[in-house]
Amino acid sequence: MRTAATDPPRVTSAPPAFRQVTVLPADVIDVNDQSLAWAATPDASGDVYPDVAAKDEFAVALDALAERGVRLLRRVPMPGSVVNIENIAIGSSGVYVLDAKRYQGRPHLRLGGGLLRRRGESLLVGRRDCTELVTLLRRQVGVVSKLLADNERMAAVPVRGLLVFLDGDWPVLGGAELLDGVEILWPELAIAEIGQLGLLGQPGIDAIHDYLADCLPT
Repeated sequence: MRTAATDPPRVTSAPPAFRQVTVLPADVIDVNDQSLAWAATPDASGDVYPDVAAKDEFAVALDALAERGVRLLRRVPMPGSVVNIENIAIGSSGVYVLDAKRYQGRPHLRLGGGLLRRRGESLLVGRRDCTELVTLLRRQVGVVSKLLADNERMAAVPVRGLLVFLDGDWPVLGGAELLDGVEILWPELAIAEIGQLGLLGQPGIDAIHDYLADCLPT
């Protein structure tokens, strides 16, 4: 939730702090089964929905990205874990691993540590320490990244982790954070990032989707 007297304009692009993807027509790169021209740049970068209404709203927004060629994988088992990867979105600008939560409060980073403990940043939402969510999402991003790296035609495709707080007390301007390569952001910005145009054509998007679906069967 964005804090304002009236609803702010819908965000249509990522803030400057995040890497922007060159906007090209979707058919500039024609990726096909014989020659996959992945002209992308490598980028390091729950029970997700306890509330059905919030799940429906965000899920509908994700589904609507199909109009831009985005393909989705939902609730796929994470190898070696009882945890599911809740959402993988494959779009023109790359692959996104998403986790969405309904925690309330303002998401922010806190610098901790000192003489007896290693200094480092933690993610808090209100007073709730949510750093473990970042750690888990990083592992999930790592799983997907390794699968793509094992396929030489897909090794350069960027994989990003998006941690979305549906009910966060987001400020009107800014507020998105970056911790250990994971972006912490509000749902509208997540949708805008996933839907932005990049360098992958539809055949490439479909090939990645099918490959990951085979590697991570539901």
